[in-house]
Amino acid sequence: MHLNRRRFFHLAATTASVSALPSCSFAADTSDAPRLPIGMNLAGIADYEPGFPFKNLMWGARAWLTRNVDGQGAWNTEQNEAMAIDANGYPVEVPFEGSDRTEQDVFTILPNVCKPGRYVLVYEGEGQIDVAGRTKIVASAPGRIELEMAHAVGDGNLEIIRILRSQRGNHLRNIRIVAAEFEQSDLAAEPFLPEVVDYCKQFHALRFMDWLGTNDSINVHWANRKTLDFFTQTGTQGDAIGFWGSPMEPWKKRYASGVAIELCVDLANAAKCDAWVCVPHMADDQYITEMAKLVRDRLDPSLKVYVEYSNEVWNWQFQQAHWNLHSKRLGELLEKQNIEGWKQGTTPEFNDFDVAANQVGTNFPERLGIATHRIHALWEKIFVGIDRNRLVRVAAGQAAWLDITARCLRTVLSLGKCDAMTVAGYFGPSDEVYEKWAKAGPKLTSDQVIQDMQQIIKTDSVEMVNDIRDLCQDEGVDFLVYEGGQHIQPKGQEETSYMPALKEAQFSAGMHDCYLKQLKLHADAQCRLYMAFSSIGRQGTRYGSWGHLQRYDQPISEMPKMRALVEANTPKSQ
Repeated sequence: MHLNRRRFFHLAATTASVSALPSCSFAADTSDAPRLPIGMNLAGIADYEPGFPFKNLMWGARAWLTRNVDGQGAWNTEQNEAMAIDANGYPVEVPFEGSDRTEQDVFTILPNVCKPGRYVLVYEGEGQIDVAGRTKIVASAPGRIELEMAHAVGDGNLEIIRILRSQRGNHLRNIRIVAAEFEQSDLAAEPFLPEVVDYCKQFHALRFMDWLGTNDSINVHWANRKTLDFFTQTGTQGDAIGFWGSPMEPWKKRYASGVAIELCVDLANAAKCDAWVCVPHMADDQYITEMAKLVRDRLDPSLKVYVEYSNEVWNWQFQQAHWNLHSKRLGELLEKQNIEGWKQGTTPEFNDFDVAANQVGTNFPERLGIATHRIHALWEKIFVGIDRNRLVRVAAGQAAWLDITARCLRTVLSLGKCDAMTVAGYFGPSDEVYEKWAKAGPKLTSDQVIQDMQQIIKTDSVEMVNDIRDLCQDEGVDFLVYEGGQHIQPKGQEETSYMPALKEAQFSAGMHDCYLKQLKLHADAQCRLYMAFSSIGRQGTRYGSWGHLQRYDQPISEMPKMRALVEANTPKSQ
């Protein structure tokens, strides 16, 4: 969000439960730090976000933008619907004729958050590539262009490439842009920046929720998913079904949501971490089945996979929550179990996407549970025999809403097996604390922020963690945290006068202490895996301070919250 224990089973049967304990060994520790397995949520991928993870900058490119060939008119003429592209997203001909009969060429914006210096662009096909913004051409030959890139943060420092001409029949394609030092790298075998792999190695598991574009995902059919050959690994998320108005333009759906699943698995393999994947809420049976096959076959056999239905389906700011409540598919599955799917006295009026446009769905927690079981059941058919021990079936709820969590879990267990229940493990300001901060305004200090967080952990966090611990023990499943850490941001994500104190608190020694207290609380509750959120990010913004580091190669001594995670983490088995 940008916004626990049972017996340890060792059973291989396909109907058995498998422990959610990560692939690790626990070493005796005598330090004062709590000890529990720590995992990490990987930060989302965008050209403007720190922590871009790939050697190939093209994988961070935005969807193609268009412009008039004569340079007149809007900066982006939005003629994508008229642009023909191949299966990997490359325009098959440039210039092309727009819907208004004007001649159009294309451009895209690249990540500007990497190291400045010399880069090399290579491509196949016949055409002409130009640059704009802070990108400069140093040398050019057919198929290869040397670039100088500034990589300075800010809207005025964009790195841009343009396709001025692309010959139909041999159009420009397979564009790769790498730092000069990586020109000879095998990008298929080693696509990640070395510092990213090194960072990930210390964790027990990696959660790929943001990488997969889980929130507001548009993915339904396997044939339309993102592949490794697609020109960019950024994607499209939003209202694909018109639930909040007109659905997104058809051309945007060509980009799919998230990165290729292969990249998630490959990073888990490279870092020797278990993988935590989120299945898109609208995915059909074939998508779910093929996703399971890909993970089974590609993931290192020594590693586990945690499988979760979407992300925070209880969170009404996300499309998946509304789809879950009003989906025809889930309503029918409920009714097969003699559970009402629709409000009494109503008739659902389905739109073209099989969602009740009149919003008459009911029994939201049971819908969440039955959708979770549907995914588990399909994955169980793929992970059979010895592979069954690699699959961790996860049900997800909300720490602060025990009723929905319990009803979801009990629905899943009434239909089959489940290995673990997961909720968030954040600490953050309450309404009362927000009122105090607002009164203090610019006089608020980081010490006051830390004191307030310590009190929150003693009260709110203790109660929620103990409730979830008891539920998991009663139902015989493991307790996991899918996201956790500090949740400090201005109220309503608005610009406020007290924001400087919130930023300063991120670098305070007191933040380290808060983390250790929160982690001890979960360790004492026998939490099997604590997935911190998030890997990399800016500090002190109105949207929060989610990153545990500001860049992947930053020393942990500079970030107290990251240092606490490392100190509390149990050793990984080699």
